Amino acid sequence: MIAESDLSLPQFAWPLSLTWVFRNADDNKVEIRSPSESIVFEDVELWGQSLEENLKQHIIKENKERAGLETKHYQQPIDEHYRHAEHKYPNNHGSYIGEWVDGRREGRGSFVLHNNLYNGGWKNDKKFGRAELIYSSGEVYHGTFLDNLQRTPRAWQDDSCGSVLIILVSVDGRGKLLYPDGTLYVGEWVKGFRHGRGKLLYANGDAYEGYWENDTITGMGRFISRDGMRYEGWLSYHAPRHVLFLLIYSYLR
Repeated sequence: MIAESDLSLPQFAWPLSLTWVFRNADDNKVEIRSPSESIVFEDVELWGQSLEENLKQHIIKENKERAGLETKHYQQPIDEHYRHAEHKYPNNHGSYIGEWVDGRREGRGSFVLHNNLYNGGWKNDKKFGRAELIYSSGEVYHGTFLDNLQRTPRAWQDDSCGSVLIILVSVDGRGKLLYPDGTLYVGEWVKGFRHGRGKLLYANGDAYEGYWENDTITGMGRFISRDGMRYEGWLSYHAPRHVLFLLIYSYLR
């Protein structure tokens, strides 16, 4: 353990590629920021100014090295605000590789936590926009994220087998839900529920096109059986659900 009086050993060790320096000339305060921590101090001896100059030289050197790469992994040069780098969070809180702005994840990047992989957009350090989430269980989510994917799992009870079904979706728009047996729903969603107009294509060849309300088929619709029989009129019943499923939920523009 480092003693408080021992200043010969570093208290903070951040790579320059993930260090940001912000100086306030009015009160001579300096903030040094990394993805995990930040410190603010009064820059009496202009130490922050010296670090800022060293950081600028590092950025110039990095951009020269990257410009010489045959395979360019970065779409734009880094600067005092924008970076592209990898960071491992302390206490096994995941790792991220991608774009940064002023110490926050911003742009495109990949985040791994507990063998779950998120690959997509970020805004103000939160998951945002179109992305892909691959769970360690093998389930895959394709869709739109907002405010770090603030979602609440929904649980359904299947009385036929006593199992609980869980779907992890809470975004609005248009999307797809594909069941393991091949049954496919394509249509509108509201807060994770099938709501509005949609199509249900059964694995056996049957098809329904019409309206849903709170995840239940209801209203005027059309049912076509695999052998060509048709019914058009008022329908109201729950679509079949399955205990095990692959979830693919894509935002359709």
